[in-house]
Amino acid sequence: MKRTYSTQYTKYILLYLSFALLIMPIRLLGVFNTAYIVLPISMVVSFLIATRFFYTNRGRGLNYVEWFICLFPLFLVPIGIANGHLLNYVFTDTLKPILWVGIIGFFKKVDIDDNFYMKEINNSVLTLAFCSFVTIVFVNYLIFTVGGIRASASDVVMLFSFFYYVINKKYLFILLFLSLLIMGGKVGPILSVLFVLLLSFLVKVKPKSIIVGFVFCLIVLFITFSYDYEQLRNYFPILSKFRILFDSSVSITDFVLIDKYLLGGRLAEIIGSMQVYSDDLFLLFTGPGVGYTYDLYRGGVLEQVNRHGVHFSPVSILTIYGAFYTFIFYGYLFYVFIKSLRILKNSQFRFKKLAAMFYIANLINSLTTYAIFSILLFPLTIGLILNSNTQAKERT
Repeated sequence: MKRTYSTQYTKYILLYLSFALLIMPIRLLGVFNTAYIVLPISMVVSFLIATRFFYTNRGRGLNYVEWFICLFPLFLVPIGIANGHLLNYVFTDTLKPILWVGIIGFFKKVDIDDNFYMKEINNSVLTLAFCSFVTIVFVNYLIFTVGGIRASASDVVMLFSFFYYVINKKYLFILLFLSLLIMGGKVGPILSVLFVLLLSFLVKVKPKSIIVGFVFCLIVLFITFSYDYEQLRNYFPILSKFRILFDSSVSITDFVLIDKYLLGGRLAEIIGSMQVYSDDLFLLFTGPGVGYTYDLYRGGVLEQVNRHGVHFSPVSILTIYGAFYTFIFYGYLFYVFIKSLRILKNSQFRFKKLAAMFYIANLINSLTTYAIFSILLFPLTIGLILNSNTQAKERT
């Protein structure tokens, strides 16, 4: 019965994420910041799973790198407090890595039966897919009828359902999800899906097929850029993110426009957050301490005081935990990435392939947002990738 724990907690996470997706339009409409509801639930679910692991296993099964990722932020607490950082951010920046590693540890050690696991989570995956459909369709309805709302309804967690159907070869669901992601309006999830599908293809095909695929992509891009931008945008709102690529009057030197439209303001965030190192390079080792915030300026105008994090995870990790922690952390993620490639190439376990696909997708998506410690499916999939207690035989 021990194997049921993995399915129980997976279903809890998927149901929580389904709820988070359903209330997303409230935030997009500017009625209420749903983060005040979603984040506490996320912390509670994370705490339950991590506590179970640390209590029942006493941390056995974690390697030295995972212990470092878990505990090093504790040593940065005095620095964060001494620098006057907001205590709520000090608390969450310290606690999140501990819970993150706890979730990894739990799913590394729990017994998993491939067929049982995939069958048991089916209904929860379907619920997540249904909530994804409702949210994206409703937001697009508001865009075309009411207006005044951003085309940002898609979320990387939706990809868990997508890859579940890819693994199980449910082609109708696959096509539906691809359409939803295009309607959703966010670039990160779409690029993540395309990257994973391409990578899954490349690890198994011959060089000749790779060349043919590359030529096909070039043809598609040529056809796309041959069409009138305004005409295309009426059908695909997501193209508004790439509007400057269609504007012949924009030069590569127009960094403000490039940052605003193509990068979504991320360049301004990176420059603003890294200012802390201009006065003291020694801080690169430890970072300015957990809870670090900065004042965000765009075009010389103050936009936000005490902004926390950057929509580019490596810089967020660097400015909160320092270069040493960032190097170790991304070295660990690279190790899991290599394991994921091997799974995509050789493993017949469906749950491992599902985990590998979502892990890589979330890793790519983390380059467009800072939710690397907040998306619970990320540590879950890392644990599944590293899990060695698989009970089912390889499927033939």
